[in-house]
Amino acid sequence: MDNSSELTLIILAAGVGKRLKPLTLNKPKFMVEVAGSSIAEWQLRVARSCGIHNIIIVSGFCSDAVQLKDCIIIRNPEYASTNMVQTLWYAEEYFGNNFIVSYGDIVYEPFVLRQLINSESPVSVVVDVDYWHYWQERQDNPFDDLETLKYDDNYFLTEIGKKTTFKSDIKAQYIGLTKFTGKGISHLRKAYETAKYVSETATNPFNCLNPFKQLYMTDLLQGMIEMKYTLTAVPIQGGWIEVDCIKDKELAEKFLCCDSELLPIIRRRKG
Repeated sequence: MDNSSELTLIILAAGVGKRLKPLTLNKPKFMVEVAGSSIAEWQLRVARSCGIHNIIIVSGFCSDAVQLKDCIIIRNPEYASTNMVQTLWYAEEYFGNNFIVSYGDIVYEPFVLRQLINSESPVSVVVDVDYWHYWQERQDNPFDDLETLKYDDNYFLTEIGKKTTFKSDIKAQYIGLTKFTGKGISHLRKAYETAKYVSETATNPFNCLNPFKQLYMTDLLQGMIEMKYTLTAVPIQGGWIEVDCIKDKELAEKFLCCDSELLPIIRRRKG
């Protein structure tokens, strides 16, 4: 089943990218070059190869440096004081009936996006079950960055985004790629409005550590779980990388190459 022609891709690319300095002194990390192409170019080629041509980029820091053809570029003017959820909401008018949201610091192979496109769940969340060795290479202590992620035998998420020091709490790792369709978009909006309402009482939404304007996507996804909405895991085994700091970029240069159509191939070393 190919629903790609109906899909919009919204890329969250507003962040400053402090951990990638000096590469991000004059441009956001979305525009940082890795293995011959910017993260932006990798993502756009993958999207278009999968039939997605409605692409919205929510910029913020160094917005003028985001010069890309055939995309709608909007700006989060609050980028310095807000986080991913608020950045996403600057693109709310483009949600339509079916959209994918992608972090702006990841590169993934086309098969990852195709698996997400083919999922028919109201909310589909891409998770990597082969994350552990990659995190060991990225971090001296993987638990400094890892978060919980659990799902049941039906692949319905039961927990995401909490801190842990137990590998048993991490069935897979969220990669920053999610699809919302139909009632899933309605549920997303209800969770957002609930978080906003709760924040007006000076309480952090969903009992998380972050105030409303600082919510991460995982905070909102966990809130949706707590509201008894269905979120379905879409498991993958590798096929993606994150570029959040200089060490990540160095690893990406080792792992990332491309095929004859300049689409990414990611060969992560195991153990």
